[in-house]
Amino acid sequence: MDAGELISGTLKIRAIHGKNLWPDEGTTSDPYLKIVFWNKKTQRTKTKKKDLNPVWLKDITMPVEMKKGQYKPLRCEIYDDDLIRDDFIAYCDVPWISCIGNPNKWMIDEIFKLRGSANTEKKNPDKSFGELYL
Repeated sequence: MDAGELISGTLKIRAIHGKNLWPDEGTTSDPYLKIVFWNKKTQRTKTKKKDLNPVWLKDITMPVEMKKGQYKPLRCEIYDDDLIRDDFIAYCDVPWISCIGNPNKWMIDEIFKLRGSANTEKKNPDKSFGELYL
């Protein structure tokens, strides 16, 4: 496959659960997962109230049509759902290029370590933000 070759199909992701999420403020959070795709479109899970180990079990699909050279990983972001403004908790980047060679199969079956932003890392010096299983 050369860099200019067109990739098209449907990317399927199963958001399974978060584990040991950082609570941001206090002892718990109301987390949801937002997936930011390469085309800046987003999809999200439902909020799980007062849960640092949320189980989402949400299937997410996104049509893919891009040139191979335009590949970018998915950005998975965890937020704490608040009334006024949702607080960012952590993120991870998820490589999905291996899915192209195996269409119609769940290829991402992995636990990803979450990272914080510069701001959240100041609040959480041990830098433990939890994990995300897709």
